[in-house]
Amino acid sequence: VLALGRTISGDYLSSEDLRILEMLCSHAALALDNAVLYQQAEKRAREFERLKNYSENIVESIKVGVMVLDVDGQVRSWNRSMESLNGVAASDAVGRQFNDWFPTSFGAALERARRRVQTGDEPLASAYRVAMRTTDGRDRVVNISAAPLLGEGGAYGSVVMVEDVTDQTELESQLRQSDR
Repeated sequence: VLALGRTISGDYLSSEDLRILEMLCSHAALALDNAVLYQQAEKRAREFERLKNYSENIVESIKVGVMVLDVDGQVRSWNRSMESLNGVAASDAVGRQFNDWFPTSFGAALERARRRVQTGDEPLASAYRVAMRTTDGRDRVVNISAAPLLGEGGAYGSVVMVEDVTDQTELESQLRQSDR
């Protein structure tokens, strides 16, 4: 609201004064609109950042190894559980091909699962009890699950979950031995 009165000398505003005020009011209204839009944009950016951090915390908290691969097999994300499972830091893994960090048998099983998911045959493909040697020389047995990473244009990568089932496999083996 803009309230107008008389000038200091007591005269009414001239038509030229009114034209100048209209122009100023137009610019002031535009500046106010921009300020409101800027505040809304800042609020949305903060909310987006909060949701991004929340999602990243969920992935980091999962006890299963999670990596995100693009369509070419390049690592885009690698959680803490994957670091401890394979012995490779996320900073080293991200940006490199997943084959650089896993043995051939693991890579072949994962590629078969990814192909089934990418062709749309299955919404989630799995490979069970895949033998794997970690980069620090430990022999592990893992279950692999792959799901498509979907965007507006379809799948543009895959989310891979790697669960270490070595202890479970050893317990089952001991149980079979004791049954005999």
